[in-house]
Amino acid sequence: MDTDALDIGTDFSLTEQVAAVTGLRDGLHLQEVVLVGHSYGSAVAVAVAVRDPRVGQLVLVCQPAYGDAAEAAERLAPDPTVRLRRQ
Repeated sequence: MDTDALDIGTDFSLTEQVAAVTGLRDGLHLQEVVLVGHSYGSAVAVAVAVRDPRVGQLVLVCQPAYGDAAEAAERLAPDPTVRLRRQ
């Protein structure tokens, strides 16, 4: 594979990773999804889930540095209108 042909950019911020996940889902025309995040991917998954109601279920494996869903929401979604739903 010619990796020079891949344009993956250089911005690997949480904001850009959330945009990448959302863009992939939109590009595949997926509606409600089960989103799984492992380690740092858990932070990305939570950030996507608190911003997008099309995430039906969220699975976090070995999530970093969050004591609970409330703390994750506080750290990743400072907008007070965004809430995590726990089932």
